[in-house]
Amino acid sequence: PHENLLGGALLLGAKFCSSVKHHYRRERTLSETSGYQQGLKNIPINFQDVFSTLSWQYAMGIDTIVSFYGKGPFEASRWKELNNYAGRLGLLLTGGSHVCDIAVFYPIKSQWANFIRQSNELALDDCDLQQKLDADFVELSMALLEHQRDFDYLHQDQLLAAPIEDGRLQVADEQYRVLILPPMDTEDAAIVEKAI
Repeated sequence: PHENLLGGALLLGAKFCSSVKHHYRRERTLSETSGYQQGLKNIPINFQDVFSTLSWQYAMGIDTIVSFYGKGPFEASRWKELNNYAGRLGLLLTGGSHVCDIAVFYPIKSQWANFIRQSNELALDDCDLQQKLDADFVELSMALLEHQRDFDYLHQDQLLAAPIEDGRLQVADEQYRVLILPPMDTEDAAIVEKAI
């Protein structure tokens, strides 16, 4: 199993954003990034941390970065190096055509069916089943990424509206040969029928 599921879950936000970009035919995907979480825990930020964060987001399909790291983490010459890297990579990732053949269904109904409202929105007392479904979803996503398999997350509305042509699920300009259904315990019959 992946050793840092929470970290993996946080890193997958960029993949959700790029999936939406593909399904709604948007030209750019923007991410704001900062050292806020590290600052809360008094963890120092260095050049490699920022470089790795930007690289991960670009690998997930982000092509425009807004940085809120401030001046402090490292010297000005490294900022120039980082800005050149970000600008060049962002430019390279625009104007092309995204091609991937795997869609991962996002099981929102299972999440809502097992959601327990907390008086404190930051509370971690989720239902055990919801935590397991979350962990399984992150584990599946991370396994695909670790095996360098590109994919898009697919919302139920897009799955239901998508025609199937030549054995491929057509969503906007994407053509998926594979639809992966992650572990779930609740779903509409229409979703299951479409997936079969």
